[in-house]
Amino acid sequence: GMDAAAADEEVSPAIPPGRVHTLYPRVDPAYAPTPSEFDLRQGPVDLLHFGNCYGPRKLEPVIRAIHALKARRVPGAERLRVINLGRVAASDLELADKLGLKSNFEANGVLPYSEGIQRLSAAPLQLLMGYGEEKLYVPAKVFDYFLSGAPILSLTESGELNALIQKAGRGFCVRPNDIEGVAMALSDVLRAASDGKRICEARREDAEQYSAPNAAGVLQDIEAEAQVRVAFSHQAVARF
Repeated sequence: GMDAAAADEEVSPAIPPGRVHTLYPRVDPAYAPTPSEFDLRQGPVDLLHFGNCYGPRKLEPVIRAIHALKARRVPGAERLRVINLGRVAASDLELADKLGLKSNFEANGVLPYSEGIQRLSAAPLQLLMGYGEEKLYVPAKVFDYFLSGAPILSLTESGELNALIQKAGRGFCVRPNDIEGVAMALSDVLRAASDGKRICEARREDAEQYSAPNAAGVLQDIEAEAQVRVAFSHQAVARF
């Protein structure tokens, strides 16, 4: 899929190729969570969704995938539990109740950022919901998820977002309405948990490349490149 920078260049033909740069939101490394001990071989296998500050994200695909796994009697499926931190969609609560999954869906209130990141850091899986059919949107939440270090399941149409996750080797990318794809991802998470493992572990550089100090360096490089171009164009004009 096309990323946002390429889309901007396509609709603005006057801009020379390669002149549009993407600067992503930045995380503060001071909020990096402290490592915690956890045993994934017992207890719930929590699927955490963090945020919902500006509007409820619907977790319906995940709820339906859990229902499908339980109906197939997949080993460990009853351990799966969706934890929504922040605002919750009423339709998700109603769906979980209708499908007999009240014990597999938990809605908690808003947490302080540092506490939320710490909880995410021990999660077997973080849920990242996209914005409907939007293909050029990268939610800031993904960088919080990178900071936490836990694996990610991305449900989005955004190729740019999925490319970020795949490049970092940080989890699964599934189309929003692909219930079977979500179910397969959750099956992998369950199998790993039964061995006391997560599907992948974070690398420090995943979060560091999106840190505020790193952003300053990237911006300086872009500004320096622009200054060189301006100086060159002035010299060219002077020659004529």
